[in-house]
Amino acid sequence: AAGILLTIVFIFIGTLLILRTVSGTEWVIAQADASIPGTIETENLEGSLWAGVQIGEFRYRDEAREFSASSLVVEIDWSPLLRRTLVLKELSASVVTFRNLQPSATPRQPFELAVSPLPLDVSIDRVRLGQLVLLGEDAQTEINRISLDNGQLSGTRLSIARAAAATDVFEASVTALDADLDGEIPLNVAVNWSLASGDWSGEGNFQGTLAELGFNQSVSGDYPATATGTIYVLHRVDPAVNAEVSWQQWQ
Repeated sequence: AAGILLTIVFIFIGTLLILRTVSGTEWVIAQADASIPGTIETENLEGSLWAGVQIGEFRYRDEAREFSASSLVVEIDWSPLLRRTLVLKELSASVVTFRNLQPSATPRQPFELAVSPLPLDVSIDRVRLGQLVLLGEDAQTEINRISLDNGQLSGTRLSIARAAAATDVFEASVTALDADLDGEIPLNVAVNWSLASGDWSGEGNFQGTLAELGFNQSVSGDYPATATGTIYVLHRVDPAVNAEVSWQQWQ
């Protein structure tokens, strides 16, 4: 019995050293680097897995992709794990870059989405990304000011209180997202948007499934209008839109 108790004590002390110290965090990253096909590099690591990690530069690379994050902050609340819930209190970075290193050799396939339920629930309190850069073979996409607040994933059920993002052309936000990441992906969400140049903006709801998603938008601008219709995304190579616009100026 004494030996079992001593073993438990050593495991407890070892877990605390791993979670609560910089050296423990560096050890975890080194173990991950040794067990995955790619390579992980970090610079200017501070903090701990228990209290929150700050990494000046994080880089991951394998044969297919390259990922990097600057000024990365990860903070996790570990206590809810006892209830099979992972709570991500904060995930933030100034710039995140993803590059696809393998050219696509196959024709584009219809869009499909299948998510296997995780063994635990995930709760996300706060995400802030200054810029996300997606690099392809001959294209670059930049998405700015990405934010997410109060997200929950339980099984295949996803809910998000609010999320927002912007590009050089427009910015948009979604609220009260409720979706089931299974089958035809039923969802319900409110969407607000505005163009970067001019006075055009809109707000309204999207409801249905990704296979057949209905929308109703009130559009403001030089010519106010109401837009209704359906977007078809799932099982298609390119999305299709069937819309009807009623211009208030002409009524």
